[in-house]
Amino acid sequence: MQTLCQYQDIQGNCGAIARHVRCVHCGHMVELSSVDFPLETFQAKVARVCPHPSERIVQPMPSMAQRLLSYAAAYWREHKPASLPLIYERFEQCSPCPHYNDLLGACSVCGCYVNLLAYNEGVNKLADENESCPLPDGQKRWLKIGDGR
Repeated sequence: MQTLCQYQDIQGNCGAIARHVRCVHCGHMVELSSVDFPLETFQAKVARVCPHPSERIVQPMPSMAQRLLSYAAAYWREHKPASLPLIYERFEQCSPCPHYNDLLGACSVCGCYVNLLAYNEGVNKLADENESCPLPDGQKRWLKIGDGR
């Protein structure tokens, strides 16, 4: 039996970026047009077979103490707001990652929020050009600007 993609809204559908939804299993993202509202209407119209229906497991988040340490370290670094297209590009890389926590819209490696919120709209690792993916070198999905993107 084939399983269909199950779409949900992405936190922070913001600014110049149109409203997007993503499959909670495979990370497939789709831009919604005004005729696709509400989400249930879109789900009924698009019957996409999910290529990874059972591979997505909600990863446990780091402890609150570890998350606070990550936030404190980020707070002291120089910040440079990223453009909306860069935030979206980075989110496309994070979304299918097995470490992406769908329930919180956060990375289960570092505990930071990863969403489509612009830099001045909320906490979001993707919105700072000086941040990079927390995975070990060679596995990073995106780099800070100046390190090769």
